[in-house]
Amino acid sequence: MQDKKELIERSIIKWAFLLRGPKDSLRCLPKKTPWWAFNDHHNEWEVYLPDEQDCLPENQFKLILETISKMNGLAAIRGFSAALDIENFVIYNNSGERSVTIYLGQLIRNTDLGGFVFENTQYIEIDFSQFTPEQLISLTDLIDYWAQPDAEHYTGLYRIHEWIQSKAPEIIKAIGKSENDRFTHTCCHPSSGKRARHAKTTNDAPKKPMSLWEARGLVRRITNEYIKSIQP
Repeated sequence: MQDKKELIERSIIKWAFLLRGPKDSLRCLPKKTPWWAFNDHHNEWEVYLPDEQDCLPENQFKLILETISKMNGLAAIRGFSAALDIENFVIYNNSGERSVTIYLGQLIRNTDLGGFVFENTQYIEIDFSQFTPEQLISLTDLIDYWAQPDAEHYTGLYRIHEWIQSKAPEIIKAIGKSENDRFTHTCCHPSSGKRARHAKTTNDAPKKPMSLWEARGLVRRITNEYIKSIQP
């Protein structure tokens, strides 16, 4: 029965793409989500978009970039390098024969995605099938914030922190006022460098600034708490 199901699923594939990046980042991704599914093909990281197989050719590359952005966001949430990218474009004909090519847009674009690798990173599993449409919208927003180029710098971390505070203030409150104030003061003050939220301020520099490593850990922690709070 499973083999028949897989055959039916594969028969809908008209186009896909090959993914490249750090192996840990690739392995941390779920094999099937509302946005993508992995196709097991000769141990390559081939991805297809189940609901977008009939889209126009000129829209396909845009959808691929949007999907990879979500993948990078989820990888960053889970503590792995957000350095995933498209390697090749894949086309399937009516007979199921597969050809691999490269988009011109892929050759001329420039992508700048940040990311850090963490050893023995623990992350929560996500059962996407259990989310309501409203919950999925919130999760999508959060993943997209983590997919931004500055997501693991003070500006991006502050933005994610602020977004979670607007959605679930009790999670931010649980951090504790001292740690929360230290985080926001560090992120906002120009003494934190060019990645700080502000370039100029009359406020004094934080007496005990929060390192970028600590700030990433804090925001990743509240991100996981938020996902757990909306996960059925």
